[in-house]
Amino acid sequence: MFATHFSRIIRIVIGCVFSALLLVAPVVYADSFQQDSGTEGLVSIEAENYDANTPVGVHAWEFVTPGGYSGTGAMQALPDNGTNINTDYVTNSSRLDYAINFVQTGTHYLWIRGQASSIASDSLHAGIDGTAVSTSDRIAFFDSSWGWSNGTMDGTVAVINVASEGIHTLNIWMREDGMVLDKLVLTTASGYTPTGSGPA
Repeated sequence: MFATHFSRIIRIVIGCVFSALLLVAPVVYADSFQQDSGTEGLVSIEAENYDANTPVGVHAWEFVTPGGYSGTGAMQALPDNGTNINTDYVTNSSRLDYAINFVQTGTHYLWIRGQASSIASDSLHAGIDGTAVSTSDRIAFFDSSWGWSNGTMDGTVAVINVASEGIHTLNIWMREDGMVLDKLVLTTASGYTPTGSGPA
C-alpha cells in the first residue's frame, strides 16, 4: 500500500512540474516559418507551403504550376468567374494561413510575387491572426508576367504590425478570383525590394 501511495505522489509531482514547464516555455511549432533575426527581418514563404487552406462557397486557393513559378508551384484563386470580394472578406472569402515565428515586432512590409491574366484578377487581401488589416488589404498591380508588388489600391505600401514576438498567422484572402500567388516576403526594412524569384 505504501508503494502504491508513494507512486501516486511521484506521478502528481511530475505532473505539476510538467504543467509548470508548459506555462513558461514558449511554444515554437516545428513547421512554422522562422523570421530572420538580421537587420532586414526577412520571412520568405512559398505560397504552396500554407498551414491551412480554407475554401468559402465555390472559391478556393488551388495548387497550380504556371511557367516560371518559384518553389514547387503556386496558388490560384479559382474558379475564375469574375468574382470580386472587396469588403467583409474575413468571413466571405477563401483564405490561406501561414504560421510564422516572429523574433522582431513593429512594422513589417509585405511583398507579394504574383501574376494575373487581367486587371479583373490582380488583387488580394492580407491580414494577421484572422483579422483584417486596413494597411494591407487590396494589394494589387500584377500582370501576365511574374512580378513583385507591395502596392495597395489605397495608394500606400502594404504593411502589417506585429505586436509581439512568437507565433502569429499571416492570412491571405482572395479579392479577385483568378489571382495567382507564388511567394510572400515580409521584412522590417522599408528599403528592401525583392527581385527575381525572391530570397530563399
